Amino acid sequence: MSRFPLKRLYTELPVWVVEDHHDVVRHIYRAIASRHLPLQNIKMVHLDSHPDLLIPVNMSADTVFDKEKLFSELSIENWIMPMVYAGHVSCVAWLHPYWAQQITEGEHRMAVGRDSSTTTIRVTSTDDYFLSDGLYVSEKQLENPKALRLNVVKVNPVKQSQSSLTELQSAEGIDRGCAKRGRTECSAGGSNCSEPPLTCTDPLRPAEGSSRSSSNEDDEEGSTSYVLKIISSFLSETEPYILDIDLDFFSCKNPFKELYTEEEYTILKELYSFKGPRPHAAEEELDECVDQRVRQLEDLEAAFADLLEDDGEDTVTRWARNPGMASLTRLVSSLKSRNPCPDYEMVHQAGLTCDSGELPHHISSDEEIDRLISAVQLFLKALPKPTLVTMSRSSLDEYCPVEQVDSVQSRVLAVLENLYGPLDLHRDYENSSTETQDCPFHSSTGNVSALYETDITPAGWTFSIWGVIYTWLTLLVIYTTSYVFRGSWAQTLLPYTFYFCWMANLVLNMIWLLLWDRELMLAALVVLILMVITSCTALFCCCFATDYYGLWLQEYHRKDLFCLRVLVQNGLALYTTWTSIASLINFSMVLHLWGVAKSTAATASLCILFAEVVAW
Repeated sequence: MSRFPLKRLYTELPVWVVEDHHDVVRHIYRAIASRHLPLQNIKMVHLDSHPDLLIPVNMSADTVFDKEKLFSELSIENWIMPMVYAGHVSCVAWLHPYWAQQITEGEHRMAVGRDSSTTTIRVTSTDDYFLSDGLYVSEKQLENPKALRLNVVKVNPVKQSQSSLTELQSAEGIDRGCAKRGRTECSAGGSNCSEPPLTCTDPLRPAEGSSRSSSNEDDEEGSTSYVLKIISSFLSETEPYILDIDLDFFSCKNPFKELYTEEEYTILKELYSFKGPRPHAAEEELDECVDQRVRQLEDLEAAFADLLEDDGEDTVTRWARNPGMASLTRLVSSLKSRNPCPDYEMVHQAGLTCDSGELPHHISSDEEIDRLISAVQLFLKALPKPTLVTMSRSSLDEYCPVEQVDSVQSRVLAVLENLYGPLDLHRDYENSSTETQDCPFHSSTGNVSALYETDITPAGWTFSIWGVIYTWLTLLVIYTTSYVFRGSWAQTLLPYTFYFCWMANLVLNMIWLLLWDRELMLAALVVLILMVITSCTALFCCCFATDYYGLWLQEYHRKDLFCLRVLVQNGLALYTTWTSIASLINFSMVLHLWGVAKSTAATASLCILFAEVVAW
């Protein structure tokens, strides 16, 4: 029996495509909530030109336990480590192209925990990547430490002669048996394997970036065999894992190089330069190194914040007197010669990328992109099918060239579909907006519904019916409110039960909108059912009143009888009908999140609808 049974299985592989990389966390948490991913010890294969393993410097460690607050704190460079501290992720394989080398190649073991002195998240790794951001603390200083295994693995493009995806699909040089060998028991004759045993020597060796002899392909850094050897050491056939792909893995820009001249960029490197400790440095030396680095970054941040207020000569001269900041004068002079009002906050952000090394910058040709995609296809073919695929475009901030991103995305999706069959594809970036951050609602009801599409979800334009419904209900409220000013006969026309149910329904509607917007589907379903019950009760009370007083109204108040039937009864009937249908769609979503196939969930909802029609 497997040690890692999957509680839920997707019928089709879900692929979430976002714009900013940290937005994938929301979809990972959703998969955890629906039990498609385990709560703890998730493994991630992370293809990216950037590690994304930094930590929000001033974020309280306890923020990870407040989901919505955490989402608002994350950024593209620091979204993985909070999930490690929360206990969700325990193993990360960072697969990087040969031009991205921010972390030392190989396996890294570290603890991620709560710094007892600052209550922030910190890490025990002594790699310059973490030291240069002041994120290191000793393990004895950590509270609630979580172990992280990080494998840094270089991926080189395949040889040009074998980069065609068509050729790769028929290639026999590598297959699943290669990756399974260390994890499954295959007899020498292959009788226990679904596929014939194949040798693990990879004929599709990388054309560039390798420093070793081609005669030893199994150990050649960057080759498919090398990648598989590393990933197979911690990934088994039965374990769920996340395949995360940033499209800048295939072609990457350093957008700051286009914002600043070569001279300005050189000055930034001087200002933000980081000198690491000696190899195997003692704890005291590491602590001193981190303290100095933190002070350096704090001084630079304060300097540029001051320049935002006043970048006059006196301010610049005062800051330039600080140790290591003499070149600030030349930088400000150069910036102001091109722009009288430089964005010093952006300058500081650019400087933070110029510590122990630069951000990677390598705009690939189409041919090289194809060869990298071919390399990825080769090792993915030999790995188990992922549970979830997350993909980041990184084009708005130009880390992936805008002119290439759509082409790269379509080619990568084609590879995934070729490997795993039909995909449950969600283009979340099409619904993203930067204008909703200060609004209680982050998306429209139709956009949220699109994220959880079922087999009975109507077309997006049908959600515009809410505008008709709310207009109708507004007229209903105006009309029924007028009863207060029209004498005792009007006030007794509708019973108190009607008003109670109607007010309760309006409150429930507001609650439902908030729950739906925050994608709390089960709670939204419960509230939606209560909305249907209260609106049905209010409709019954109105129908009873018009039936009881019908003849009297016909004789003395014909206009009121007309308004009761058209505004109140028909308005409530339309509202109740739509909320009933919405509750069935919501019910189908919840069933699917609980692991029920989409078709089965849709059939169950349609059966309930049929029963309601028959009962009516």
